[in-house]
Amino acid sequence: MHYKYFCAITTFVTFTALGQAAQACVYENGSPNFPVEHAITSYRAEMNEWDKVNSKKRVLKTLNAWLQQDRANYHRFKKRSPQDEYDDYFTTPQKRSLLGNAKIVTTCGHTLDHIETRIRQPQAMPTRLDIQFFKGPGHNNYIVSVQHIH
Repeated sequence: MHYKYFCAITTFVTFTALGQAAQACVYENGSPNFPVEHAITSYRAEMNEWDKVNSKKRVLKTLNAWLQQDRANYHRFKKRSPQDEYDDYFTTPQKRSLLGNAKIVTTCGHTLDHIETRIRQPQAMPTRLDIQFFKGPGHNNYIVSVQHIH
């Protein structure tokens, strides 16, 4: 099976299983399965300049921090991009803080470095990401699966 089709099928199966407490897997750049306990939420995020600065005007430097700020902007500050999607999970500061320490895995051939570099650059067109948030094995273990959308 071609990797492109495998990735598409994996994404479909993962989104289909969203909300079910079944064993799911995400794939990090084509490597073996990364086990998770269950999917929590998924959404599309459009990363903009205001997602790179926190409410105290401090510049944020990591994808974890940008994702956390994106959800704060969406839910608390009502700063929303046209491509930003609603999620029903990151509605409180406590839940958004889980994004700050979550392990990030990337899918469909994009590396974390590629995605972070793309977001850091001033852009005419914002970077869009498909986000899946999972509960990982063990206590306080969360995984964010990130797919860069062109």
